[in-house]
Amino acid sequence: NLKLIKTPKVDFPSDFEQYDPKEDNSFSATPSGFTGNKKIEYVVIPRHNGKYEIPPVSLTYFDLQSNTYKTLHTEGYTVNVAKGTANSSSATVYNGVDKEQVEQIASDIQYIKTGNLHIRPKVEACAGTLTFWLFLAIPLFVAILLGIIFNKKAKENANIALMRNKKANKVAKKRLKTAEKYLNASQKELFYDEMLSAIWLYISDKLNIPLSSLNKDNAADELRRKGVADDLVSDTIKMLTDCEYERYAFGADTRGAMDKIYNTAITIIERIENSIKR
Repeated sequence: NLKLIKTPKVDFPSDFEQYDPKEDNSFSATPSGFTGNKKIEYVVIPRHNGKYEIPPVSLTYFDLQSNTYKTLHTEGYTVNVAKGTANSSSATVYNGVDKEQVEQIASDIQYIKTGNLHIRPKVEACAGTLTFWLFLAIPLFVAILLGIIFNKKAKENANIALMRNKKANKVAKKRLKTAEKYLNASQKELFYDEMLSAIWLYISDKLNIPLSSLNKDNAADELRRKGVADDLVSDTIKMLTDCEYERYAFGADTRGAMDKIYNTAITIIERIENSIKR
């Protein structure tokens, strides 16, 4: 699914200041399949002159003709950054596709302030008074209380995998509600996109496998390793396959297929929750 492709990471040199990539997607569904393109623009600013190497970028995708995963690689690039003029260090401006500007300020240290500083006389301290001790004790008490709360939260969040496992069902239900809205509106494309995202994200969180590394084979192996029955594993993989097939299928009973996929997903998630011990 083109919409699920993540933006490839480019290992730019450390002397390059990087900005968030800009994506431009153009997708459409046709009787012959799902087509489109995804354009990604990377914005970088070299801070020093010199010769820099930009390594190749890889992209892994599933080939429907050979039923295998394939990886494409770009070529590496050598960038020669010339030394600018004496005035060029004052500002560097970039105009992107959306006309946003990126500016580099020449100096980040300002000169010391001079002139009338509005200096006021020192106020006498209230040390030893009741107000002094209250102002001293209240922040200390609040700091101790916040420290206890934050320490408790830190322990709960220490195991990230456990937190993702606990929240997997809640996140899946939230996305399934969104899918249900598309189901009721008979928006087939949006429904199957949301269903696939909900199922894959649930499996990723539940099994603690990064979404970029997750596929049907390692998902099935990890489900079995966690004690999920073979028939439930088979039903899960079949549901994913059916969902991908129905996403591009053309037929009369489109609503019936959508209802079946939706109800099957709810049942399978509940069965997995009952099978995997937290």
